[in-house]
Amino acid sequence: MTPLIAARRYFWGAYSFSTLGRFVHGMALSWVVWTQTHSPLWLSAIALLSALPSLPLAPVAGSMADRFHRHHILLITQTIGCVIAALTAFLSFFGYLNPYNLAVLALIFGIVTSIDGPSMHSMLVETGETVSQAVARQSLVMNVARSIAPMVAVFIIESFSAIWCFAMNAICFIPMIAVMAVVKIPNRTTSEQREESVGVTSRHDLSYSPRSIAAGGVPFYLSDACCSSAACDFSERQRIDELRFYVLRFRFRRGGCCCFDAE
Repeated sequence: MTPLIAARRYFWGAYSFSTLGRFVHGMALSWVVWTQTHSPLWLSAIALLSALPSLPLAPVAGSMADRFHRHHILLITQTIGCVIAALTAFLSFFGYLNPYNLAVLALIFGIVTSIDGPSMHSMLVETGETVSQAVARQSLVMNVARSIAPMVAVFIIESFSAIWCFAMNAICFIPMIAVMAVVKIPNRTTSEQREESVGVTSRHDLSYSPRSIAAGGVPFYLSDACCSSAACDFSERQRIDELRFYVLRFRFRRGGCCCFDAE
């Protein structure tokens, strides 16, 4: 077994555990919020705080994934995520967990996840697989984890308590932290490709106006920010630009108020 194949297996195994832990954590978080408040407003507010940071942080996180070493980014974000999960379990165990604490923890966890995402997705390709193979494997892991996480969460909550769901998430972060600290996955992108990708991403970030976002440009805006040089090389970025152009032109012909700047 070559070192790259071994690193790939370690990484995918750690990624699977980390993904499962996050889904179980989310299920337990919703359960705790509902049992404490019985308020749909609080439930939706916690979900909003968990997902909201991805909108402003996606461009920054995408540029960071190209500009800095992804091992270091993932090591920091995974460690912070582990600390947040352990802190949530600690507060829940001693009875200090309330909706306001949960809101703050959910916001911080959402920020960490937003920064973690682009670097994690880039590392999926750095392990030696093609983009299509990495996307297929990542989709499989996500769907399997999403399917079994409710059953795991319900079993833990009914058999023990929600505290152990948070503790499980903290434990599931440890394999990824160990892989990022020990296993060295070679970087397949050169410094020239990184600089080129950072420049392209920055121009696209600045080229969007409020009118283009209002016309439906947000999905493309996020795709540009989250697509880093490892997962999407420059030629693939050009194909994404062409696809975006044709979609925006189609919306314009149907009466939308799309505006886009010429390169």
